[in-house]
Amino acid sequence: MINGLAGFFGNSYALIADAIKSTTDIFSSLQVLFGLRYAKRQADENHPHGHGNIELLITILVVAFLFTSETVIAYESIQNIQKHQKVPPLDIVRSSSKRSWQLRFHIQ
Repeated sequence: MINGLAGFFGNSYALIADAIKSTTDIFSSLQVLFGLRYAKRQADENHPHGHGNIELLITILVVAFLFTSETVIAYESIQNIQKHQKVPPLDIVRSSSKRSWQLRFHIQ
């Protein structure tokens, strides 16, 4: 969640993609947990052989979910690469690098 916010406000698609990946991992894990709990149910009138076949359905859903999210990330990444990006002026880069170096070594 924090990655997504930092990526949005910092204009970093890498952080946004990482947040999407983390979110899909969470949802995939929840789907698997649901499938495992449901598969443990005993056989009943509607399902005389038990509920174990739901594992296949959950697997297909997880794969489709992950494939879709990764496809969206790849598409957006390609679109982002093709956009013309503004390069900061050299003075800003130089001054921020100098200040970063000063802070790192506590030189005032």
